[in-house]
Amino acid sequence: MSNSLYQLGGYRPQLQWHQFTYSNRLLAEEIAGPGSPLHPNLRNAPIELILGIKRSGTVHLLLTYDQVSDFCQRNRDLPWPRGRPFVSSDFESLSPIYFHTVEELKNHLGELRPKKQGTGFDTSTFNKGFRDGNAGVLRGAFEHGRVFYKVLHQSIDLQKYGMRDSSWTGSIRVCSFVFNTQHIIFDGRSAQDRLRYPRVLDIAFAEAKIPSLELDPSTTTHIIKAENRTLNKSKGSFKLPFAHGTTDTLSEQEISNRFQNIFRSYQDKPLVLLVYEEELTKNVLKNLGVPTEAFNTDLKHLLGFEAVKKMEEDHKPLISPSRDPRNYSIRKEEDHKPPISPSRDPRNYSIKKEERDTLIASSSSYSRTHASVKREDRDIPIPDPRKRHRSRSRSPRRNSSSPDKKPYASREDYHRPRHPIYIIDVKDLHARVSGESFNAYDANAPEMNLMKLAQRYGMSSGEGWCAGNEAG
Repeated sequence: MSNSLYQLGGYRPQLQWHQFTYSNRLLAEEIAGPGSPLHPNLRNAPIELILGIKRSGTVHLLLTYDQVSDFCQRNRDLPWPRGRPFVSSDFESLSPIYFHTVEELKNHLGELRPKKQGTGFDTSTFNKGFRDGNAGVLRGAFEHGRVFYKVLHQSIDLQKYGMRDSSWTGSIRVCSFVFNTQHIIFDGRSAQDRLRYPRVLDIAFAEAKIPSLELDPSTTTHIIKAENRTLNKSKGSFKLPFAHGTTDTLSEQEISNRFQNIFRSYQDKPLVLLVYEEELTKNVLKNLGVPTEAFNTDLKHLLGFEAVKKMEEDHKPLISPSRDPRNYSIRKEEDHKPPISPSRDPRNYSIKKEERDTLIASSSSYSRTHASVKREDRDIPIPDPRKRHRSRSRSPRRNSSSPDKKPYASREDYHRPRHPIYIIDVKDLHARVSGESFNAYDANAPEMNLMKLAQRYGMSSGEGWCAGNEAG
């Protein structure tokens, strides 16, 4: 299966299908009509396309090489794509998007169609506001959450969406860390002090079952901070009893010891940590003595998307637009692989298998999830061992005892097992979906805490506050 991707509709697409008629309906009928090869066998099931979000924030509808080939074989009037295909490294995220009817796809294509021609940039409704910048990082992070859920449930084609490995699903843990602080009307300190040193009322930690992501009540810890046990969260609010177990009332030092032990026990496996307000949460953990330097804010690293980007940037496909598969009786994946440079051809020097495997593992940041590489796999270039020592000598020597050193920064550590914490801010996810934002440091701003957010999405009907209940 080729990793080439082709844009459908929108600004400068590689697929020039029904382009001269400018008919979104004809294109939508071609893709989502009754005879489309994309239709699944399930009755009334939608068709699935790839939604690509670039780093700038622009969105694109994509088809794979195999899907394009199927369409061209079915309708020989469809021209073969023009220009170089995309690869997953061209996008911040790749995720499924579904269309139930031709009308749905037609309307979506209409929003992607440029409003003005000859401007030199995308003027479509969806993309006109994203010419430069990094807006796609935030938009892509939301899509990575969707992909993460589908990988857990084995309902997504890994290679199609720029991934290679899902072995982490056997060891991943998903937990929540929740706490309540006093509202600004009760906490008269400066905004900086409220952010750096939150006045915690209660605190909780819970783990979800995999893959259902339902609460495992036996893992829930709920603690009230003894020094603040008489304080209330905000005017008119009230404290709720913990519904999933026993509440402990502990001193700040005891809470610190408890959570240091909890997070230490989760170091042996990758952890996805759900929080509400990332920066505030990190400060609470730091004040408890829990290190946060290794926290990662995007699931794309867990999904392996970054590693695939690195691999594909090194091996961009050189497929000529004229190589229409209909002109060949035999279509092979090998026909579309990039040539190996003579200086990097493995046949030009001999190398032991053990050393070869070591070099391959060192040459890619993706080696931590691909510890074994087949010897006959020629898609991965082999570094010249004669240059090995020289390239390493250029790197500055790192002091392992330096407090500023980031975990796993050394090349030698890339191939070793590592299990960072992936922190996901549900408040931030809500803002990306709804467009709403809330200033927790403005006394006149409407309060939007975790319980109210859960009520908005129909996940809770309770009033009051209790971090233990909110963690579930």
